[in-house]
Amino acid sequence: MLRGQALVIATEDIVDPKTERVAAQRVRLRLGDQPERSLLLLANLMPINFLFYGVPTETIDGVLAELLGAAVRLVRSDASEPLTHRLHMVDKDIFLDP
Repeated sequence: MLRGQALVIATEDIVDPKTERVAAQRVRLRLGDQPERSLLLLANLMPINFLFYGVPTETIDGVLAELLGAAVRLVRSDASEPLTHRLHMVDKDIFLDP
């Protein structure tokens, strides 16, 4: 229950047909009689290019710090200027303050 309404959560694996590996999870959410919403959790929430190749231990902290910083900036961004609907890349589109 969430705020007095039934919350239904269902998960399923999304399998890559070529490698037969789990590439993502789909989480389906339905609150009361509202339309169902889906969240796609790609690559266990790791950066996509790490899915098959991994990342050296000595660089992962910096990469994840950059991703976390980008997420914080997106949350704090001015809602009157929404992001364009396209794939945004951390190294290319997000600029860190010096």
